Amino acid sequence: MPIDEVAMLLQVRTSVLKEAVRHGKAIKGKTAPVARDVTDRGVMYFDGSVIKEWLGV
Repeated sequence: MPIDEVAMLLQVRTSVLKEAVRHGKAIKGKTAPVARDVTDRGVMYFDGSVIKEWLGV
């Protein structure tokens, strides 16, 4: 899943999510999900199952 979609699901700005992932900061009291892949342009992708787990779905 691309970072824009994940940010929407987590109800945070893309920049907030990117910062949290890069620096290990918490989002809404939880550790930020780990990016599955980061392109050479810095675009982050996440595993859908990790996001579902983070959301508690």
